[in-house]
Amino acid sequence: MYIKTMRSPSLEGVNLPTPEEVIDHYALRTNRDMTHLVWFRVLAAYRLGIILEGTNARAGAGLAPRETGTLLHETAVSLIEHASTLISQDNS
Repeated sequence: MYIKTMRSPSLEGVNLPTPEEVIDHYALRTNRDMTHLVWFRVLAAYRLGIILEGTNARAGAGLAPRETGTLLHETAVSLIEHASTLISQDNS
């Protein structure tokens, strides 16, 4: 699942690895225990979502552009939905 996010024109056409490819690459090259990786992915999504909502709140108070607040709010909602999906798919 991909997270709805801001698209940078400078990254248009760039072939970036998927999250699963990054995780697999990391797992092959480390001795770290990957048992609780889902927990850390969920935490990261929630934390970033909360940070982005802060800018949305600033936009609501007139301290940041409304378009920016709306975009970051949509991204935050997508992150929280993604975290929820990770939780529901976790079998550990």
